[in-house]
Amino acid sequence: MTSVEKSMVGSCEVPDRLLGVFDGALVIHAPRVVPERRASFERELRSIGIDRFEIVEAVETDEQLRQKYDYRRPAFQDSVRALSLLLTLHRAIDRAQSRGWDSVLLLQDDVIFRKGFAEHWRDVEQQVRKREWDLLYFYRWYFRPIREPRGKARLVPIDHTLCSHCFGMRSEVFDAYKDVLKSTIAAGEIEDSAVTFELLREKGFRILATSRNLAGQGDFASALSKQGGRAGLREKFQIRVPIWRRLASRLNLCPEPE
Repeated sequence: MTSVEKSMVGSCEVPDRLLGVFDGALVIHAPRVVPERRASFERELRSIGIDRFEIVEAVETDEQLRQKYDYRRPAFQDSVRALSLLLTLHRAIDRAQSRGWDSVLLLQDDVIFRKGFAEHWRDVEQQVRKREWDLLYFYRWYFRPIREPRGKARLVPIDHTLCSHCFGMRSEVFDAYKDVLKSTIAAGEIEDSAVTFELLREKGFRILATSRNLAGQGDFASALSKQGGRAGLREKFQIRVPIWRRLASRLNLCPEPE
């Protein structure tokens, strides 16, 4: 490990697997652009008992890089952040493979965790330990429902998600996920993460999420574009819903998650 890499590793070496499941945690971070975020994600990680991590420096896209990937068309002029994320995810998986990890927790540097995380994690930990999943997301919704499902958290299959700021990946998926990233970039579909999910499902991978949202995106603007964070996640993940949607829900026009 180089001196630079050593400086990017959390100070406390813990022999146990992170959250009892993951061999390591990788945080996607742009230290040159947003160095102030490090204090935030370190605090968030400590809040759930993780103080051992490595930083994967984000790929900073520019016009030259977009031209390399043929993103010169008007439709892709606002795709700087998305292209950067896909390229950095590829870099992160390479890192996990180089470490010989069997599973990895991937995070973005503006991740936040909900209050009461430990209690909800205890509800799903035994399911997670059974390893009957290939990709495990800590955020479930792909639309904005009125309220979360009641009862204990559990693992459920998903088709898509609004938030990929914290998810686990098993080594069986590493190469396939990198191939999907390459295919997605080549097809010019970098803004549509649903395509990534569909390609992975076609390969037979099991994509699950916690039924209760355990992680989300903080109140930061994107480090690599002008896009902002998802409003409402900071306030205990309670989302304000327009009156028309509340009415539609009562009329059973907008289904809620199970």
